[in-house]
Amino acid sequence: YRFQKAIRRNKLMFGAATAVLAALVAGIAISTWQTIQAKKAQRETEAARNDERRLRMEAQTAEKKAEAQALAARRAAYSTDMNAVEQALKENNLGRARMLLNPQSGELDLRDWEWRYLWSQARADDHDIFAIGTLWSAHPVSFSADGRMLARERDGTTTVTDLISRRVVLERANARLPVFAHHGNRLACVSKDSSTPNDVIIILDIATLKETQPVRFGNSTQWMGFTPDDRHLLTVSTRPGTDLRGDFLSDLAAWEVDTGRLLWQRTIGGRQPWVRWRPYAISPDGAAFAAALPNGRVQVLETKDGSERFTVTATEEQSLCVMFSPDNSTLLTAAGFSDRIIHLWNARSGESRGSLEGHSSYVTDLLFTPDGSRLISSSADQTIRLWDWKTRKPAGVLRAHLDEVDGIALAPDGQTLASRCKDGSIYLWDLNKSSGHIGYHTLPSPVNIWYGTAQFTPDSRSILGVKLSGGVALWDARTLKEMRLLSGVFTNGIIGLSPDSKWLVSNDRHGTLSIWDVASGLEKTNLKFNASPAGLDDWKFTDGGKFLVTVSGPPTNAVLECWDANSWQRKGSVPLHYKTLLDYSVNLEPKSFSLSHFYAVMADGAFRLFDVTKLNEAPKVFQSGFELNDWAGSPDGRMAAASDTSGMVVLWDVATLQPVATLKGFLLGAHSVAFSSDGRRVAAGSNGREAVKLWDVETRQEVLTLSGEGSLFISLSFSPDGRYLMAINEAGLAHIWTAPIWEE
Repeated sequence: YRFQKAIRRNKLMFGAATAVLAALVAGIAISTWQTIQAKKAQRETEAARNDERRLRMEAQTAEKKAEAQALAARRAAYSTDMNAVEQALKENNLGRARMLLNPQSGELDLRDWEWRYLWSQARADDHDIFAIGTLWSAHPVSFSADGRMLARERDGTTTVTDLISRRVVLERANARLPVFAHHGNRLACVSKDSSTPNDVIIILDIATLKETQPVRFGNSTQWMGFTPDDRHLLTVSTRPGTDLRGDFLSDLAAWEVDTGRLLWQRTIGGRQPWVRWRPYAISPDGAAFAAALPNGRVQVLETKDGSERFTVTATEEQSLCVMFSPDNSTLLTAAGFSDRIIHLWNARSGESRGSLEGHSSYVTDLLFTPDGSRLISSSADQTIRLWDWKTRKPAGVLRAHLDEVDGIALAPDGQTLASRCKDGSIYLWDLNKSSGHIGYHTLPSPVNIWYGTAQFTPDSRSILGVKLSGGVALWDARTLKEMRLLSGVFTNGIIGLSPDSKWLVSNDRHGTLSIWDVASGLEKTNLKFNASPAGLDDWKFTDGGKFLVTVSGPPTNAVLECWDANSWQRKGSVPLHYKTLLDYSVNLEPKSFSLSHFYAVMADGAFRLFDVTKLNEAPKVFQSGFELNDWAGSPDGRMAAASDTSGMVVLWDVATLQPVATLKGFLLGAHSVAFSSDGRRVAAGSNGREAVKLWDVETRQEVLTLSGEGSLFISLSFSPDGRYLMAINEAGLAHIWTAPIWEE
């Protein structure tokens, strides 16, 4: 009642208070609602930001994943391309090899040792481009007797060019099959008489361009050639009429050059459809003529009267070219298009005399050098091959053409060779220059793999090794010429070299180890090791040459000793008492290797890593599961590689001593292993055609196979500058493959 009374008496005051209170409550409510809405909006904004951040991270992750996948795909494609380049070079397809070697601009450069090596193999041998174009000529070219001019035909026009000035000496239309005489400046060509269907043989004096009396005869001329004394001209022509097989008949005719008189003429069987090669040949003494006939037959005739010596079936296909040996005793034939062999026959009787094999496609032409020492052959495999005629062995390969090599011609001096290609080009070669794409070179002297080896010096300029014939030699790494021979070194025991090529270690097998200074060639000191009657069995320099480790004694009772390479004092020793000591020389020894002071021994089916600076400590032990042939460490010390007898290469993580990858590819065992100087490639040595294989360490993909001579490539190393790769087989033959540096 009192409260109500107070309200009635103070209505204005209570009304105002009520209004203020209501406003206050409303304000609080509105503020609270706004706060709630603001927090809600903040939460929504933060959620949106989180979603945006998540989406951005997902996009970045997806982008990185896509980039990684793209890079992995590019790496895989690169490895595939390198293998394809290798195959293209085996097939002499330079065009495809160069296309695959072209790097993609604006992308991560994946090229490494194998690219540089294959690049050098895909380069053309040194040559001079005489003519280039798209207009192909199916007819041979001919050198003048003095070798200064070259005659060729295109579309019925004969052109004679001076080789030095490249000035056109003669250009004559309606002139086919140009051929120079063996002496003087006479050129013979075939023209067509517009008034008759007859061919006309024209003989020109190039110096005066004066024509002799032309020889007129019917039919279509396919080929002609001078006898060696230039007194007679032999021609092969097609005449109307067919034989029983439906082939056009061919006539062989002999003409007297000075008078144009026909001496004799006879039918030689079916028409030769492939006249762009060398289907006919005259023997060097001028007494015999050989003709490649249809159905693989080759006929040899006497040039004096056209009588037949013999006819042989040289192949089941069409014979493409024939040639006589310089002494007239052997007939050479080549067939197409699936036969890549050069067949040899007795030029008097037609009896087989063997064959020459080397081309990968059919042979298109055959020539001999004037001195008779070399045979030259061209082929559809895009190469020109040189053969030592005395030994019947290959003597070189010339590559530059990017299409089939259709034929060759040789200057009389035997130095300049002309080759014509199906793409219309004509190249000139200097035969005094050697081929520039030889896959590998070998040291002139075998090295003694049992009492030493060979290695690159730290500057990569030289190779230091123990010769099989005795003595320690230094060879120039580029020329492989012997520059120095160290005398006085005992070479009938184990001989080794320090990684820096400073020290040479010689063992006399009687408990004495001699240390020689390579620079002076003088003995530095002698070491007496704890040798049993079995003598020294193994040695290794470790930690970049700071320590020398020796192992002596029988396999089950050996002693490991460590020597300081500065003072040559014994640092310590440890006995090796194992049931089976399979291999001492498993050594983590490369320069800059973080565990390079470890010496590894494989025994009783496990690896034992001895710290040569702490021989009193127990070795680290881990199981291998296979029998090792060789072991190497990567330059950064993170990875090691081991090769085994089954042909595998296993990569190991050095920190965990666990295998991380297995590389396969060899048909036979893997006998040696090495990392490249940059650590991006690991190589392994095996046998013969698979002398060395290279893998990409990151992708574990094979990128190159190098072939060599012999088997059991038990020593393998890269030069420090990454230019050379050397592998030595069991016979001590050191192979050196060269990859040009980037500046080259």
